[in-house]
Amino acid sequence: MTSTKELFAPAMNYILRDIADNEEMLKNGTEYLERVQAKTSTYNKAKQLRQINRIKNELAQIKESIKKFKRELKYYASYFGYTENDFKKYNLHPATDEEIKADYEQDMTELGFNDTAGRGKYTQYQHECLVQRVHEFNKANNLPCINF
Repeated sequence: MTSTKELFAPAMNYILRDIADNEEMLKNGTEYLERVQAKTSTYNKAKQLRQINRIKNELAQIKESIKKFKRELKYYASYFGYTENDFKKYNLHPATDEEIKADYEQDMTELGFNDTAGRGKYTQYQHECLVQRVHEFNKANNLPCINF
């Protein structure tokens, strides 16, 4: 039987990916800020100061989101009782683009929307047609419309 830690491991990978992406954005943003500050001259100082302040605000927001993701990681690690051995055992790492794409495709097939109709399967178009017919029936019979 699968443990809760094992089931939640992909979510931990996503949190680690968010942390890694934001840290990379912070690094790149800091480098860009240094370049902009180096180009500041007396002729364009007012324009550059506005741009520098905007960059600093964005960097502050990125720092806050990194802190938020780290708190979230710490919360879930303590909630599920992850240890250092569990990080190695379940191979917790920042999720790759391929893993994210595979998870998305898996989620879409689990929803039941397939490209081909077959026994027990239906397409997104068929689902939308059915919902439209239900709405028309509800309106014709003065029933409440429900969002699916």
